[in-house]
Amino acid sequence: MRAAKKQIAAEPVPTELRVGRDQWQHPIVGLPHTDTEGWYAQAKIAFGTISAPFVEAEIERLLNALRWRKSTLSLETELNAALAVIEGLKPQNEVEAMMAVQMALTHVATVEMLSRFGRLDPLVSPEACHAAGITASKLLRAFAGHVDVLTRSRRPAVQVVRVERINLEPGAQALVGAITGPRDRKKGGG
Repeated sequence: MRAAKKQIAAEPVPTELRVGRDQWQHPIVGLPHTDTEGWYAQAKIAFGTISAPFVEAEIERLLNALRWRKSTLSLETELNAALAVIEGLKPQNEVEAMMAVQMALTHVATVEMLSRFGRLDPLVSPEACHAAGITASKLLRAFAGHVDVLTRSRRPAVQVVRVERINLEPGAQALVGAITGPRDRKKGGG
């Protein structure tokens, strides 16, 4: 009976951290388990790097950006959500990891600004509504720009040949338009 049951593959463990506070209410970051070497190996993969100091620096930047926000979410939840975004984008190098960090933080700022915009009364403070709307719009464009740049950087390069000028001698022949190679006969070409 047991042999007939399907084996369910274990889900990958997310790259997470635990965040506590010291006596001065400064954040203290710790690992969720005692396997420090394993955690760093997983974090390096998540950040697309071979450098532990790079991982530490980017996590410190995330903490510094997130810790002063007024949020109903805990700093640990916000940090782990940002780490999930980074891991989900699967950066292939440090530049892509930095973009992933910026994308996660831009998303947080955008949602916060949209929330502020929704709480404002345009009759009471039209200037504040305008400022919040403009800022939210700029953040949305910045996020879309990050997505576009990341997508384009991962797309294979396309070679384009552009002919500026063609001189045809009397009696010569020329083809005008897109010219492609012979069709693949297996795909139904001719």
